[in-house]
Amino acid sequence: MIWFGFVDSEYQRTAHAGECFIDADCPESCRCSGSIVDCSNAGFHSVPDNIPTYTTELRLNDNDISRISADGKFVNLINLNKLDLRNNRISIIEEGAFQGASNLYELNLRTNRLTCIGNETFIGLKSLRLLALYDNGISTITSGAFDSLKELSTVNLMGNPLNCNCHMSWLPEWLNSRNVVTGDPICQSPENLRDVPLEGLQKTDFTCDGKILHFFLYHESQVVKI
Repeated sequence: MIWFGFVDSEYQRTAHAGECFIDADCPESCRCSGSIVDCSNAGFHSVPDNIPTYTTELRLNDNDISRISADGKFVNLINLNKLDLRNNRISIIEEGAFQGASNLYELNLRTNRLTCIGNETFIGLKSLRLLALYDNGISTITSGAFDSLKELSTVNLMGNPLNCNCHMSWLPEWLNSRNVVTGDPICQSPENLRDVPLEGLQKTDFTCDGKILHFFLYHESQVVKI
């Protein structure tokens, strides 16, 4: 007979009970139940300090957070699986901001003010499977932005003003090759691609300043910018 074991919230909460280890109390203005720390709708302007290390789910939705800083808030949260940051004012995620949350598999950033996703935005999130980015102001996603997210299976991009120029040409092929679910986002610009589904486009459909992508790529080896 094969037995399957699950690590429950009580195990996480008492994991250090036999050691000389003092974990943080439930953060002020938050509610804690088992290994769930609920800091939603509490007027926070930043991620609170001293999140307990046993936390498996952290709810920070519906606050007034505008920036996720690389200040080590997540460095000891190795048990964190779910992080809810929806309905804030987040416009900046610093490089390495999520460093330490290596077991995070669900990150919800819906309804914020992000405009660009760079190569270092989600560095360290090697277990991430679900990334919710819909209803932001994202126009650009740099090539390689999701390469470190080896387990990613869903990235919700709907509701963003995507600029489908030559710098976004990599994205449809990458999404299709990884079988990543996106919610079928559409382009908002340039004008000739407005309301066209991103994933249905070919590389030659992406342009920069009226020039088709393959012309850009042909000259790239000569370091010619167009």
